[in-house]
Amino acid sequence: SAAACGWVLPVGAQQPAEHPQCQDPLFATHWAGKNDIQTLSGYPHVKTNLKRCPAYNQRASCCHQTFEREQEKYYGFWRGTFEEIFYRLDAHRQS
Repeated sequence: SAAACGWVLPVGAQQPAEHPQCQDPLFATHWAGKNDIQTLSGYPHVKTNLKRCPAYNQRASCCHQTFEREQEKYYGFWRGTFEEIFYRLDAHRQS
């Protein structure tokens, strides 16, 4: 989701590590400081290698490429879950 990547500061803005700007409550489990899952950056950085959030390349944001893989994992899970629900609803409706 681009929302996680969307915390933007002007390029060149200096913010201390752990600045609240990178602590979106929606992604609380992904705040910096964890070893078992990918996390958001501790503070905004300018990135040029984002594939899932390309609108945030060349802009300071909290997202980085390894976090995009984490987002993709959950996106795939929920997409599959909702597809199954919609197939069952459609089958029920047609019966």
